[in-house]
Amino acid sequence: SLQLSEQTAVSSDMVAAEKEALNARCYLAAGMLDHIKGMQHSPNPALKATALMAVYLRTPQEGQRKTALDRLQELATTTKDPTALYYYATALSGSGQGAMGAVDAINLTKEYSSPEMLAVRTFLAISIDRLDLAERSLKELGKMCAGDEPAAAKYANAACSIMKGDNEEGYLVMTDLGSQYSC
Repeated sequence: SLQLSEQTAVSSDMVAAEKEALNARCYLAAGMLDHIKGMQHSPNPALKATALMAVYLRTPQEGQRKTALDRLQELATTTKDPTALYYYATALSGSGQGAMGAVDAINLTKEYSSPEMLAVRTFLAISIDRLDLAERSLKELGKMCAGDEPAAAKYANAACSIMKGDNEEGYLVMTDLGSQYSC
């Protein structure tokens, strides 16, 4: 993803901002912290959110984690940026608040209906063993995508299949994803 994104020419400021956000998410996923450090002062909320999430994930100090979580919350609620919201929801669900953190994160994502956010909501529901909520999000996702499911939706579908005891279906979906994305 990072190589493709870095090679992509941008045609507008909006596309440039989204490209920066995609690159930032790739840097975080790859652990490329040297690329992330300067992002905390960026005017792009997705870059700020990436820097805050890096602090949240990497620091051993609980005070810094709490501060990063609070700043992610502020950024997500004031900017409504999808990257900031995604990071805040995932951090909130893993913040040690147990199922309540995940429920709060699910509720937070309900006002957004993008395929990616529905996939996030599905995984949050799976994390608290709420197959009913996960399947509801998957149905909504299926209606929205109409046969053109993003990879995150396919992965969420595989996880739901496994939760229902249909390991064969989960395995087939994961194998298909692996062949599509060279995983």
